[in-house]
Amino acid sequence: MKYVLQILLVSLLFISCKEEVKKEPMSEESLSEFEMYQPSDMALLMRNMLDKHKVLKEKIEKGKLPTVFPKVYQNIHTATLTDPSDKDDEFDSFAKLYIENEKNLYENSTKENVKENYNAAVQSCIACHQRKCSGPIPRIKKLLIK
Repeated sequence: MKYVLQILLVSLLFISCKEEVKKEPMSEESLSEFEMYQPSDMALLMRNMLDKHKVLKEKIEKGKLPTVFPKVYQNIHTATLTDPSDKDDEFDSFAKLYIENEKNLYENSTKENVKENYNAAVQSCIACHQRKCSGPIPRIKKLLIK
């Protein structure tokens, strides 16, 4: 009985020392701190390009040639960048080179040169990202055909 009384007293002590945290409803100000990230048009376009190139890489490795140039790639010239100040003459030059390499891949590839043309298009992505936004480079390098 003595032990039961001691356990009860210790339990009461812990319960009484527990600090109660009162939750207040979130205000509009605090809600704005948790807004979801909205990717830019360019980020969405580049993710689309990445996905399309993953599929294209598999097809090329199976011996298939690319067929129709995705016209959505042309949006690289007009899509809004995450940081609009990155859209400068250098970016425009890289974008133009990328489109030229993509068109060459789709329009001039043969069984003999398709891997070379594909890798040239991917390399143009890497070259731009080395100058502008290096974060995605490891993912882009995985697209290269060895």
